[in-house]
Amino acid sequence: MSRQAPLQSFLILRQPQLLRLWLSRLLSAFGDRFFDIAVVWLSVQIVGSEVGFVLAAGSVTRLLGGLLGGVYADRWDRQKILISADVLRALSIFSLPVAALLGEITLLHLAIVAAIEGGLSSLFDPALQASLPVLTDKIQDLQALNALLDVTHRMARIFAPGLAGLLIAVMPLPQFFTLDAVTFLVSALAIFTLGRGYRWQPEQGDHARGFRGFVGDISGAFQLVNQRKPVLWSLLSYIPGNIVWAGVVMVGLALYADNIGAGVRGYSFLITAYGTGSVLSNLIVGSRLVENRARFLFAGVVLLGLGFLVVGSSSSFVVALLGMFIASTGTPMSDLMMLLMIQQEFPANQVGKVYSLRLVISSFGYSLGLLLAAPLFRWFPVQPTILVYAGLLTMVGLAGWATFRRPPAGLPTPELP
Repeated sequence: MSRQAPLQSFLILRQPQLLRLWLSRLLSAFGDRFFDIAVVWLSVQIVGSEVGFVLAAGSVTRLLGGLLGGVYADRWDRQKILISADVLRALSIFSLPVAALLGEITLLHLAIVAAIEGGLSSLFDPALQASLPVLTDKIQDLQALNALLDVTHRMARIFAPGLAGLLIAVMPLPQFFTLDAVTFLVSALAIFTLGRGYRWQPEQGDHARGFRGFVGDISGAFQLVNQRKPVLWSLLSYIPGNIVWAGVVMVGLALYADNIGAGVRGYSFLITAYGTGSVLSNLIVGSRLVENRARFLFAGVVLLGLGFLVVGSSSSFVVALLGMFIASTGTPMSDLMMLLMIQQEFPANQVGKVYSLRLVISSFGYSLGLLLAAPLFRWFPVQPTILVYAGLLTMVGLAGWATFRRPPAGLPTPELP
């Protein structure tokens, strides 16, 4: 494993085109968090506890559109996909502050915009990930770029809520949507300025038209994944991984903080510890070239499970903070290795579809995790339930770590364009 200083990842931002892309994605990540905050709060004001209706609208379209987005990300000009998705998201979201000025924002309007945003994101995300290998000419630069783009979302999760608290004092809540719409336009402009000098159009194979062509493309991607057992196992690990993550982080952690008397402030500190650790881990992992990516990925799963074990085994708030920090270091290890395997071990015209498989699998695990968490934490004590979650995840990680002791030999690894 080749090592560099953690901040070495930022050196690729000396390339102006990558700096513009990164800054635009950072702004967009903050805009997305502002959008989420505004949607949740306005929905609560309108319907109270039925806020899940609006949140589900975006999740459903993201899940249903996942595979479709990957297919077209591998057929169409990816730069045009990225720009079009950003502009359309900006227009749909901007309709909300306009509605607020003209009258009021309705629940149906919120749900429709959330659904549009989710569907267009399922087209944008595979196209972006499939485009990254053509923007860099070195594997180490690609890994650093993956890390820096991933860290934008982690930074937004940490800092956006606090920034939103300051902004709400000087602007109406519906104008949070205006901010988000502007960030999408900035993103579209940044991608446009990358120019036409890159290979945005993937090589075209023989595609049947209509539903038959869609099924054929997805079937071909499944076959390619099945031929690469480390990738297959890694993708499948996202099901238990997201079941556990949704159960512990999205549901169990708040109940845990309440049980030990830490309250909402303690809960926010636990989330901050997780976010801070994930940012630091992201920068460190992004500066290292890993030979055995599958084993490194499953080592990250083990760390995530062990961190949750620490949380579930103690009622000490300080110990829980340590556990969340440990857990957070494992997430970037898994996510960045998964991205590199997809980008490096598959032909360029298959990357979008394989990445979409990852999105769909992750969304399935996350949704199932939320469905299971409610009855589990209602029927069983909080800390033992967290321990069971953590134990299962740790076993999954150890099984994968033990299986892939050596890097797989003989896999065709396409060179970077």
